[in-house]
Amino acid sequence: MAFGVISAPAARVRIPGGTRELELLRAGDAEAWSRLFEATHEAVYRAALVQLRDPHLAEDVMGQVYLEAFAGIRRYRDRGKPIVAWLLAIARQRALDALRRRQRELREFPAEPHAPSSSLGGERLDRLFEALAALTPEQREVLHLRFVEDLSLEQTAAVTGRSVGAVKALQHRAIVRLRAALADAERR
Repeated sequence: MAFGVISAPAARVRIPGGTRELELLRAGDAEAWSRLFEATHEAVYRAALVQLRDPHLAEDVMGQVYLEAFAGIRRYRDRGKPIVAWLLAIARQRALDALRRRQRELREFPAEPHAPSSSLGGERLDRLFEALAALTPEQREVLHLRFVEDLSLEQTAAVTGRSVGAVKALQHRAIVRLRAALADAERR
């Protein structure tokens, strides 16, 4: 079983591995689930957070991921990819579900505009957040997986269910849009 070591900051932790570990997970072994959670929860949380940009919603999604994984572990098939890729794929789907719900709610109840930041550093941070918000959720997800989680193109493709070429294209378009948005903000 490919629990292995994932080349991402939170996943540099050794993830328990082997067919025996998968058998323990399928049997509902609490210690095996605890080991899996400890090794993967930060990556799952960050993946949800980058999509949602709301810590509370990201925590909710993280909880949903592990509930869904627990319920679906018998259907999990080891295809040579780390189990964290499966968890991140679940996180991606639940985060997209949460985004859809939030968009429906925002259409019904528009939010109040937030007050601008008073500090120069805060203004730069605000511009960065605005530029990131202008990206599509797919572009934000690819940037997060590639540059925050430090996943390879192949790993990012596996997590998102896209081809390597599609991941490269999303990454390129996202970087171009970020550069343009930040350059435009600097000129203002």
